[in-house]
Amino acid sequence: MPTRRLRKIACGISALASAATALTLTTGTAQAAVSQHDYQFGPTSAYKLRALWTPVSKGTRPAVLVVHGGGWTKGRYNSPDPVKVATYLAAHGFQTFTVDYRLSQNAKWPAQRNDVALAESWIRARASYFDINTTRMFLVGDSAGGQISTNLGTYQRANKHWRGVVAFSPVADPRLAYDDGNTPTSGAAQQTLRDQTLAVAGCTTPYSGACATKFDDMASKTAVNAYDVPMKLYVGATEYVSPKHSTDLCAALKLRKIGCAVKTVTGSGHGFAGNWDTNRWDVVLWLRSRL
Repeated sequence: MPTRRLRKIACGISALASAATALTLTTGTAQAAVSQHDYQFGPTSAYKLRALWTPVSKGTRPAVLVVHGGGWTKGRYNSPDPVKVATYLAAHGFQTFTVDYRLSQNAKWPAQRNDVALAESWIRARASYFDINTTRMFLVGDSAGGQISTNLGTYQRANKHWRGVVAFSPVADPRLAYDDGNTPTSGAAQQTLRDQTLAVAGCTTPYSGACATKFDDMASKTAVNAYDVPMKLYVGATEYVSPKHSTDLCAALKLRKIGCAVKTVTGSGHGFAGNWDTNRWDVVLWLRSRL
């Protein structure tokens, strides 16, 4: 057979092999559109979550639970801000879930922490359906949702549940929020947050009896231990939730040699609404660094 014809045959075989490889890569990884569905994970319609996940034909993906803010008094799993965050992360390699928790009008702390933990258990039980790597699960929350997220990140043996926590403007120490809103120079937003801390605790003061104990439990830094998880915290430099919430928590974690970093963002932006868009890629990079 002429040499030229042999070369053509060889080139054809090579092209077919390349095409077959490309087809394998396309069908063997997550190429399908993101799926979206709402589910009830608890006994009533107050327990809802939205799953945004990409089915994969091989392997698994890390998971992120997005916990909304709203002063423990408002917000839901389908509010615009948590959905925006979850949608972005779902487009960058994560199976994401926006989760509800009972608001303070209906249940007092620690119901909010328990509800997010219940959502985690519900998701873990369906890990194979959602193609989740259960050793790579994260929390991302803002404001009151940041408090819940950072609290879970320091609760009992957190590293058995989570790989890390990202929080925007976390109210990581509700007693500090109470104090900041209880001075003659406190702004309206600080005063509102003060009242919201009392409402979620079911208390009139954070300084006596069972209420003092409850406020201690609500503070994420209280239970810091060697089993906690790394955190990345974002806070507006002049916003109404003091950066001290984040810096105090990071200091406590670092004493236990747990990684923690605070990024102070210029301006008064608060939570997802104020600081997500300019920091979303930074969040993706941090999450990926923990995989």
